[in-house]
Amino acid sequence: MASLQQNLADIALAIVEFEPVNLLVTPENYHVTWNLLGSSVNYIKAPLNDIWIRDSGANFVLDKSSGQLTAIDFNFNCWGNKQRHHFDRHVATIMANYTDSQLIKANINLA
Repeated sequence: MASLQQNLADIALAIVEFEPVNLLVTPENYHVTWNLLGSSVNYIKAPLNDIWIRDSGANFVLDKSSGQLTAIDFNFNCWGNKQRHHFDRHVATIMANYTDSQLIKANINLA
């Protein structure tokens, strides 16, 4: 587990050299994460079921004329309720709130 955490920290540290990093972290893992990354990233404390947010996270679109950032929530259902996702189903909303974006819930489920 420690090597996985270090690998993820190394990725975040490589990215933060070029872009700000906003990191979702569970409250129980906050201190471990802080010890690995310190103040180099922005922390968003949130309950999570999994570290993989490609499917549960928001997709963002930008209206270039108005500058409005919008988060799209594809109603993550953990691949047809195959795993626990009672926390992960809220990740898109957490991301929208953090970025102060409008949230649109799509009429489809991203399984």
